[in-house]
Amino acid sequence: MKNYIYLEKVSLLKNIIGNLFLILGLSCLIFINNSKQPNFILLWVFFLFIGAFLISTEGIEIDFKKNTYRKVLSMYGINYGLSWDYFPKIEYISLLETKVKQKIGGLTFRSTATATFVEKVVKINLFNENNRPQTIYYANNIKEALIISEQIKAAYNVEIKRNF
Repeated sequence: MKNYIYLEKVSLLKNIIGNLFLILGLSCLIFINNSKQPNFILLWVFFLFIGAFLISTEGIEIDFKKNTYRKVLSMYGINYGLSWDYFPKIEYISLLETKVKQKIGGLTFRSTATATFVEKVVKINLFNENNRPQTIYYANNIKEALIISEQIKAAYNVEIKRNF
């Protein structure tokens, strides 16, 4: 069986705005940024960065032959994967709906400005013979989690337990 790659979808609006930022940043960097106006080079690079951020997406790639997986970043159909992680023999797959909190700010002693973001996600856990979980992916919704877990179920003939 071939490798399975799942990539999250980018909305049409984000795709259009991201491409506009990329075109604006690249064209201004090439044509406008001459010897008379080098002051705005950081602005054009910032536009390039925002455009690339908006059109890029992430996902997961699973190699069923080697029992490995990795996180994948994709932009314009070009996939870049991070390092491969191994998972042992699977007994069952667990889908767990949970909240993920991310705190920004407040790193120094006198810093008082902090922000906490809370997001609902579905964790995909693989359980081995010793009943130990290994989280392989955080899906944005239940549909995405079921698509990924169905592919794993078909490859390894295990059951899916839903905890939501």
